[in-house]
Amino acid sequence: MNRQKLLARVRGGKIPAAKFVRLAVVVAAAIALAAQFSSAQWPAVNGINNQRYSPLTEINTQNVTKLGAAWVVGGIEPMPSNRATPVVDGGLMFVTAPPYVYAVDINAGKIAWRYDAHSPTAHGGVAVGDGLVFVGIWNPSKTSLIALREKTGEPVWKVSLAPPSGEPTGGASGAPLFADGIVSIGTNADYGYRGQIVAFDAKTGKEAWRFYVVPSPGEPGSNTWPKNDNACCTAAGPSGWMAFTIRNWAWTFTSPETPSRNMAANTGSATICTPIA
Repeated sequence: MNRQKLLARVRGGKIPAAKFVRLAVVVAAAIALAAQFSSAQWPAVNGINNQRYSPLTEINTQNVTKLGAAWVVGGIEPMPSNRATPVVDGGLMFVTAPPYVYAVDINAGKIAWRYDAHSPTAHGGVAVGDGLVFVGIWNPSKTSLIALREKTGEPVWKVSLAPPSGEPTGGASGAPLFADGIVSIGTNADYGYRGQIVAFDAKTGKEAWRFYVVPSPGEPGSNTWPKNDNACCTAAGPSGWMAFTIRNWAWTFTSPETPSRNMAANTGSATICTPIA
């Protein structure tokens, strides 16, 4: 359906205008990406190398005013998360609409599959890698990371983000990060939880490492806390809730959720870096 026919159907009431606007959020990227499928991917919420920049040139200052809808996908409900940039890989576009994850065929403009997580999915979106789609669960009581088959949406594994000790852990609100066979995700520090970054083997879901944003006694930075003070492990602190980027290290921006005695967490946003392997 070309642009003129599509708009005519909207004006004629055959496609509700509200649904047309709501679902068109996935279309602009598809127009450019479908034409350059072999090289045009958006493999993370922040793009290639998480730079929020695309090297594609098909859309430029000369033709940007002529962009129109290539297709409209019906049935993506409820409203997709407005924090999550769609991720494109292998001809599929992935969006989250809690509690669902949708895969859209960008060439046909049709839903390829839908996965029901039965719990609120992370607001930040998904990550892809090794033929899998990774999505976090925001609900603190069920905080976890799920791996799905990229082509079918079939569940492969699901792991809890809580440590083996059973320590209460905040939900996953940001998008995961995939790199070199490792997928990592941050947890928030709302309601007194301790912010963490947890990494897993992408194929098996086995935990690879765990990083606490506020250091435990004896860890680097713990000397900023008063001696014999265990508040680092019980007081709310910064969260690992924003999208990461990768350059041999995993970086996350954190911010103080509630006041604490950790001066580093009270001075505004900070940058934390941890080795990915």
